Amino acid sequence: MTWTEIDLAYLAGFVDGEGSITIFRSGGRDHLRFDVYNTNQDILLWIKGVFGGRVHKIRTRDGWKSEYVWQIGHQQAANILVSCLPYLKVKRLQAEIFISHAATSVGRVGKSIPADIVPIRKALVTEIQRLNKRGSL
Repeated sequence: MTWTEIDLAYLAGFVDGEGSITIFRSGGRDHLRFDVYNTNQDILLWIKGVFGGRVHKIRTRDGWKSEYVWQIGHQQAANILVSCLPYLKVKRLQAEIFISHAATSVGRVGKSIPADIVPIRKALVTEIQRLNKRGSL
């Protein structure tokens, strides 16, 4: 897919401000998540139209606006993040870690992870969690 520089820069701004780039362990495996949250569903539908993925409502509190999230699969997310790297400011390191981790799973669907890749993945997960930790580093 070919995206315009304006599309990539605009998405990068949303990712820096309203996005989440993370990796977490659950059920003995790593889960890569790339999401953008907003109360304006139209902008997330625009992102979906340009980059793919899906948009869904995640919560509505009494007296609050509805909140929506745009999500996309981790391999597609890695491709998008590679293209957005020149424009990311706040979450550039998280994007680089996400891309590195996603590269270790290319062609591995249903296959075990080689023993030499396991410590690399563990280090990437630890580093992205450190970067995403709330409060002081």
